[in-house]
Amino acid sequence: DGVQLIEAYDTNFDKIPAYITGSDGTYRFNDLQPGTYYVIAEDIADKYEPTVKRAGTDASSQTLDSECEEAFLNSDNDAVIKQIVLTNTSVEHQNFGMKLVLGNIRVWKSLSEIYYPVTMTEEEMADYQLVFTFDLTRTETGDVYHETVRLTSENYGPDGDPQVYAEFKDLPVGTYTLSEMEGSVYELESMEGILETPADHISWNGGAKTMTIEVTSEAREFDIHARNVLKPTPPPPDFQLHGDYVQL
Repeated sequence: DGVQLIEAYDTNFDKIPAYITGSDGTYRFNDLQPGTYYVIAEDIADKYEPTVKRAGTDASSQTLDSECEEAFLNSDNDAVIKQIVLTNTSVEHQNFGMKLVLGNIRVWKSLSEIYYPVTMTEEEMADYQLVFTFDLTRTETGDVYHETVRLTSENYGPDGDPQVYAEFKDLPVGTYTLSEMEGSVYELESMEGILETPADHISWNGGAKTMTIEVTSEAREFDIHARNVLKPTPPPPDFQLHGDYVQL
């Protein structure tokens, strides 16, 4: 904001050293001279971001409210509380509210063709579902998440566009590998980012048929289109294509 900041001094005119918070996260600067102060918390970890400033609506919440600005000062993730006016009394509850950066990955599904078991009646076909399961592995911890998507005659796009998706929600910052469990009739052909997915944070491995996704504080919303096709070998003999039943 164009404000020139200088280091603070106490009442003995000694420079105030940097303070490392205690195990409970508290900090305190003592013996300050009256004046206007800015408090800067340096090098906040990338997995955090500031919460809403002064979000409380009643007096009881003011002791817990965050007083820091809702955007970092710079690329080093320094957070700041601005213009703390100190007179002859202490100023309390100057809180730096932080929350985890969480991302979301939506995996959209489309097929080239749909096969049905030959023994199915028309009524059974109307209720038939194709189930696809995705695995998402977090590189840093090895944690594996599972989500399922179901394709039916109601949500299958006639031009192959994805109509339904599985969603992995509230993912911590990190690197993830997305894969699809193999089925007997269909195989994964490709994955690609769609909508506003940041292209420089995803990478498709055609050999392994996996996609690497990097969730960061700058890139946290991903839409991935997973395309499936029939396997090169014929489907099982108890399946047949019903092209005149579902729009393909």
